[in-house]
Amino acid sequence: MYSASVNRYEDISPTNDIQPKNKKSVGQRLANIALKKQYQAIDSLVEHPELEHVVYNKENAVIHFKNADGLFIKGTASLFEIAGEDNVFYPAKTKLKGSTIIVYSNQVKQPQKVRFAWGNALQSNVFNEAGLPASSFATEKQILNHEHD
Repeated sequence: MYSASVNRYEDISPTNDIQPKNKKSVGQRLANIALKKQYQAIDSLVEHPELEHVVYNKENAVIHFKNADGLFIKGTASLFEIAGEDNVFYPAKTKLKGSTIIVYSNQVKQPQKVRFAWGNALQSNVFNEAGLPASSFATEKQILNHEHD
């Protein structure tokens, strides 16, 4: 059976450099993924936190992550944004609770969409206990128009 994995390394190399200078750390992350998934040689957390699903409540959104053991937010800046029915995104405040992050804003009464680290070259500040950064995401559906001449 074939499988694929994503290795994020923006936390150990500049985001504008497609050839990371810290090749040893990048290689170690790739090796750990192979050792766990292909060879079952290790039993440690090797995947980065990823969006699993979001539960929208009246005043907040609860973001559930997979690969989120020991989830933590580094620093005080929030890279989360939420939007309501009007599709206008506002910076969100956060509360960490286990493997979930609760996001809210006084400017959004009924959240319907969430974004995290959504922008050019933003570095994740959410990590799991293995020190691996969370993936950026957006929950709204993007409609791409590919017109050909």
